[in-house]
Amino acid sequence: MNQAESARLLGISPSCLNQMEHDSRPLAVPVLLRLTEAFGVDPGFFSDRDTTRLVADLREVLAEEITEARVSPNDLAELASRMPAVANVLLDLGRRNQLLAERLTGTADGRDGEGATPRSPHEEIRDFFHRRQNYLHDTDLAAEELAEDIGIRPGDVVRALTAGLAERHGVRTAAAVGDRLHHFDRATRTLHLSSRLRPGQRAFRMATQLAMLENGVELDRQAAEDFESGSPAHDLARIGIANYFAAALILPYRSFHAPPARLSGLRRRTPSECAPQRAWPSTRPPAPGVRGRG
Repeated sequence: MNQAESARLLGISPSCLNQMEHDSRPLAVPVLLRLTEAFGVDPGFFSDRDTTRLVADLREVLAEEITEARVSPNDLAELASRMPAVANVLLDLGRRNQLLAERLTGTADGRDGEGATPRSPHEEIRDFFHRRQNYLHDTDLAAEELAEDIGIRPGDVVRALTAGLAERHGVRTAAAVGDRLHHFDRATRTLHLSSRLRPGQRAFRMATQLAMLENGVELDRQAAEDFESGSPAHDLARIGIANYFAAALILPYRSFHAPPARLSGLRRRTPSECAPQRAWPSTRPPAPGVRGRG
């Protein structure tokens, strides 16, 4: 899909889309809504929350360096924005250094590191993806293959997911009752979805359920690479990988590589209360003629 086709789908001119790509024009809410409808992507994809969180994490692990004026907060913000992969490597090294220092302190005190503060499962999951630079190659490929099989297309995502759930797993969708946004009833093979969900959110939850049904064994295997099966961290990792699969299914690299390369530049400027569900993989080899993420 080229720029003119993308602009036509979004109801804007190619020149307007080009200006958005190059950060010279903000992403307006109506355009964001059309992006959500056309591609089935949650608005959180365009949030700057990832960069903000990364900067905060860097400032935490490099607090001493900031105090000593060896690096400034502005330096960290620029690094996180322009070279997030490098920032994540630096963050991982900083955390390892902190952990090593805690263990050495514990050993010196005769505590063998027992005094170190235990890490929460959510922190473990964050590092799980950081270690992989937010890219799971096998998961990406599996999601892309499934997207092709069930016919994921711009503007037709919910229909394709509905058909995929029904035809491949005998799962139907129905309106959820009560405050729950979604619930899968295995006995009746029914995925209940709240009417409060926006189209992009609805598509994402459907895709996540399809990921668990299609790829459950592989989700367990990947989570078990770092965490003991049955542990809280393992269960969270499994959900996180399923979410990753869902995002790659809705926005497959091969089918949408041109628009996401442009949309990644828009992501930083659109506020959203939703956490981003898709950090486009900078470690993925780009398709021929496709400009990689910078």
